Amino acid sequence: MSYKPFTFRLNFRFGAIHIGTAKFRAIEPEEHPFKLPPHPDFDQYPLDAFEKGVEAVILSSHPIQKPMERLSMQHGVLCYVPATYHRYYIDLSGSFQEYLDKSSHKKRYNLRREVRKLTEAGAEFQVFRSAEELSSFYPLAREVSRKTWHESLLKGGLPATSEFKALMRAHGERDTARGFLLVKGGIPIAYQYAMMEKGVLMLMNLGYDPEFRDASPGTVLQYLALESLFAEKRFTIFDFEEGESQYKQTFATESLECADIFLFSPTLRAKTLIRAHLVLNVLVRAVLAVSERAGLKVRLKRLLKTRSVK
Repeated sequence: MSYKPFTFRLNFRFGAIHIGTAKFRAIEPEEHPFKLPPHPDFDQYPLDAFEKGVEAVILSSHPIQKPMERLSMQHGVLCYVPATYHRYYIDLSGSFQEYLDKSSHKKRYNLRREVRKLTEAGAEFQVFRSAEELSSFYPLAREVSRKTWHESLLKGGLPATSEFKALMRAHGERDTARGFLLVKGGIPIAYQYAMMEKGVLMLMNLGYDPEFRDASPGTVLQYLALESLFAEKRFTIFDFEEGESQYKQTFATESLECADIFLFSPTLRAKTLIRAHLVLNVLVRAVLAVSERAGLKVRLKRLLKTRSVK
């Protein structure tokens, strides 16, 4: 297994409220998580890197087969597991019809009905592949992203930076990205952006105009995007990345239980920061539990439910 160096940023957040960031000199596997062993084997990781100035070995979305302790010592290093979750994906081999046949008749009928209703109402599906096409896609997708609660509330959405636009163009030049757009009456109402990393097409950003919520534009766009991907046979896996949602479960064909596993040199600084991060995560979960019992507004729960790791 090969590793690459990078600066790891451990962010401290209370929901969407950013408190601070701790930086570590780190390394991470160059392989996609799906290619990692089915469960961590600490004998195989380059723990000797800590003797060469590395402060952390980051194993994001590592597959696991049994629960792991949140905080433990493994082979003399500090092992922190801030999050465990399912990672959903789609096997793009075979045909689109074969993919649909894996779903129930009712599910297929409902999906096709939603697609038919929106397309008959004038919605048009567009695909963007090349660098030039993605440059045209970007402002249209940004137009949608600005309207989403994910951007207005959580400061997420499609990044509005020159660095991201340059990265998107670079992927377009290598034919390793896809932009998908749903347009109605000349107005973009839903977008998706996916790019290939480590041999897998990963869904990076998506959103829809809340004004069209009742027409399920996000679901319709996902259906049409997958139909396009199956037809072109350029990619083998469509990865929804980390996190649980009904949306992912609706479309995925497979899932892996994964954990973010962070290995740190057991310095006083690392021990202090990791314990503080752990306490903050526990506090966020406690607030969420209280809000559930108290029946607080969904908007508040969304605000606090943001993962405080990345």
